[in-house]
Amino acid sequence: MICFLDRTFCSTECGNLECYRNFTPELQAKACLWWGENNIDEVPVCKADYKDTLGCPGYISINVGGYVTADGDSCDGNGRILGA
Repeated sequence: MICFLDRTFCSTECGNLECYRNFTPELQAKACLWWGENNIDEVPVCKADYKDTLGCPGYISINVGGYVTADGDSCDGNGRILGA
């Protein structure tokens, strides 16, 4: 089965931007470009719930739908930068 970056991402929304399993809005946008699809639900992405498992390097609670990008900008969870 083909999936984005040949990686399993965490299905839990999390503020830990250092975690390589975090499926951030930036990665969602890259996945859509890779697959040529605007709807992330149509892109083959493998996800599993790693929260509260040994595979989780440190869950950080966030407001659902709100992220802080690596550049410090706020996103709405759909890859759109807020205030831009």
